[in-house]
Amino acid sequence: MVFVLEVVGIGHYTIDFLGIIPYYPPLNARICLEKLYRQGGGEAATAMVILARLEVPVAFVRKIGDDKIGSMIRAGLNQENVDTSGLVVQPGGQSLWAFGAGEKNSGKRTLFWHKNLTSYNRLTLN
Repeated sequence: MVFVLEVVGIGHYTIDFLGIIPYYPPLNARICLEKLYRQGGGEAATAMVILARLEVPVAFVRKIGDDKIGSMIRAGLNQENVDTSGLVVQPGGQSLWAFGAGEKNSGKRTLFWHKNLTSYNRLTLN
């Protein structure tokens, strides 16, 4: 049997840590999270997951770090049946991650992200 990909996504994949709060506090205040979620994110990766859930054969191509976040990215895509053979692991690289706070009632959120840009030089496909 030959496996034919119908869609290949190229772009960002993040691990997002999202805390749910009752309201957004002012600067220098403290607030207790009502819930904390860890989930995958990124436009292209999210699109690939949606298509995979619809049973469309998909793959995702990206350079990730050899860090814990990179392992979580690969595991998350594999769990969703997204082909990860195009992921390139950068030794010593740092994968993209974000954290944020979302208001419980309004659904509004603020995200803060971090990536080591030096780890994501040109990706060459063979």
